[in-house]
Amino acid sequence: MDDHSSKSVIILGMHRSGTSMIGGVLTYLGVDLGEDSPGKQPSNPLGHFEDREFLELNRKLIKAAGGTWDNPPDAYQIDNSKEKFADEIAALVSIKANQHPYTLWGWKDPRTSLTVGLYIPYLNNPYILICQREPDQIAESLWKRNQFERKTSLDLIENYQRRINDFLKANPRIPSMELPYEEVVQQPRQWICKIADFLDFTPSRDQIEKAVSFVLPKEEIHKKKNIFQIKSILSLPLRGIGKILKLVKGE
Repeated sequence: MDDHSSKSVIILGMHRSGTSMIGGVLTYLGVDLGEDSPGKQPSNPLGHFEDREFLELNRKLIKAAGGTWDNPPDAYQIDNSKEKFADEIAALVSIKANQHPYTLWGWKDPRTSLTVGLYIPYLNNPYILICQREPDQIAESLWKRNQFERKTSLDLIENYQRRINDFLKANPRIPSMELPYEEVVQQPRQWICKIADFLDFTPSRDQIEKAVSFVLPKEEIHKKKNIFQIKSILSLPLRGIGKILKLVKGE
């Protein structure tokens, strides 16, 4: 990494697309993403890795534009807020950047997918990480967390992705990298090394191992799935076990 300037790393992506996973990976690699305001919760038991100040500012920006994270205001409405919040955005970015004059820093908040354009004029050397996940998987996760209907979720996912695409088209010179959730989960070490290469820095072996351990390996997913299935079977009356066993086996 260039020893004379820091890089600001911005994680974009729809809610439930793996932004928290990538936030955790970056944290273990030594990237300062600020204090995790929401912390560990049932929906994200390992943490959200969301900086409190950026989270609160994004909420203010979106609210001032007449929307919420799940009812996004139009892009032009957010853009109309840039002068009103210019000083606040500039001050926050300046504080964070000055805390890390020679290192990597950044933030993660899915709402930034809607507001990122307002931050860019104040960032030096920004790098963009974009979390991608199968829409059906996101919709399923949103149903479990928010009880959103599938169509509502898919429309929201399309909206966020369109905003991200529009931003990338308008800022082609800003380095960006897409991170497919399913591939990162299946091959965490390979993707973690790709992230380090993209950001042009060399984490320690210990940092890499901690980041790899943070991402749940594929075999652990299957193990947990099997444990869940077994627990479900054991909780059933005897007359229902035979039927469920056939379902588990795919019969």
